[in-house]
Amino acid sequence: MKDTHILVLLCGGMASVAYYLWIRARERERRRRLSSRPVVEIQEWYAAHFATKGYERDKVITIVELLANEIGIAPTQLRPSDRLDKDFMTIPTWALADSPLEGFYENLKIVVHGWYGYSWRPRGDEVTVGDLIASVLSTKDDCASGHL
Repeated sequence: MKDTHILVLLCGGMASVAYYLWIRARERERRRRLSSRPVVEIQEWYAAHFATKGYERDKVITIVELLANEIGIAPTQLRPSDRLDKDFMTIPTWALADSPLEGFYENLKIVVHGWYGYSWRPRGDEVTVGDLIASVLSTKDDCASGHL
């Protein structure tokens, strides 16, 4: 019986180490993939991805700077089509109590409150970086029309 307990503890320890190493490898791969993207001037990046949408440049830049800082890349290495649930997650969502982007969302709420004077919260349908920016920047219109 004592040998069984030792074997269980040993297997559990080995599984924990393997899981940790797997997560670290995923993190390195994510960083390698995202950081291999070119870094351009922020104005050029904004013009290529958001200028035609009519979003305020300074607000878009603030949002992407917050997100890029959270995940450890340059803001212009982000793309509107980057998926928040796949491209930035290194840990499977089933293994998390909170989103790994929780700190980013909390900081973003504070920034948006400073812009508009009222709170923003994710709607839940923000799949990509572009969706997130649209959601944040539509907050003022939603509040004015009574949708929040």
